[in-house]
Amino acid sequence: MYFKFGQVQADLKIIGDATGAPNNIDGDMWGIGTTSIANNGLFFKTEAGAIQYDQFTIAGIGGTGDSDAPLTSTVEGNPLVGYGHVSIGYKF
Repeated sequence: MYFKFGQVQADLKIIGDATGAPNNIDGDMWGIGTTSIANNGLFFKTEAGAIQYDQFTIAGIGGTGDSDAPLTSTVEGNPLVGYGHVSIGYKF
């Protein structure tokens, strides 16, 4: 059994008339997994984990209202990504 912890960074790209968008977002990754191998060389590896990114805000998303006055909105995000995988193989 093993545990894993790390820091991650993701690029964030905004297309359009938004202002105040970060170039990237940082986060923390953690996971747990197992590795086992049989006497005949067959191995199994499993892992499950999550990545929690920092909260971000994108401001200045606009459009036009009924009176042709610009509207601005703010979008906030706090992404959480879960993952898991299973590997089966043979060690020669």
